[in-house]
Amino acid sequence: MACLVSRSPLVFSVSFWLVWFGFFLIPYLSCLGFSFGGFVLLLVLFLLFLFSLTALTFHYGVIL
Repeated sequence: MACLVSRSPLVFSVSFWLVWFGFFLIPYLSCLGFSFGGFVLLLVLFLLFLFSLTALTFHYGVIL
């Protein structure tokens, strides 16, 4: 799985932006309120997970 992710530039870019999103926006969302921030964060993480899974599916033709 790790070698597949490293060979896919699209999945690598998604992972990169996911790290930066978590690093900068988690403290900001927690200041707004844990319930709202936690909901938005979980929603975005779930959408990014689906996007990366779709990218792997189109890149390799299989769902891992």
